[in-house]
Amino acid sequence: MPGGVRTRQQAVSDETSAASWLWVSPVFYSVDDDYEVYWVSDVEARHSINVRDTAAVAIVIHDVVDGETDAVYIEGTAVELTLAQSPFYGE
Repeated sequence: MPGGVRTRQQAVSDETSAASWLWVSPVFYSVDDDYEVYWVSDVEARHSINVRDTAAVAIVIHDVVDGETDAVYIEGTAVELTLAQSPFYGE
């Protein structure tokens, strides 16, 4: 992975559509050294459309280790990147 980007398993992303509908999606993601979270989705997927419409997201990243659940809850603003803007471009 380039520049310290660490690949992770799965997160749950929650977006709100322009019509105020909530939509939760499991996504595969990566995090870079600045704790920027990246995920890849089809541009026509409902959550991708919601991100373009409102940009507000909430994410839960969770894992179970030795029967204990660890989770981090994040809310923020998402920006759609082109492939050339992606830290994965050229791999």
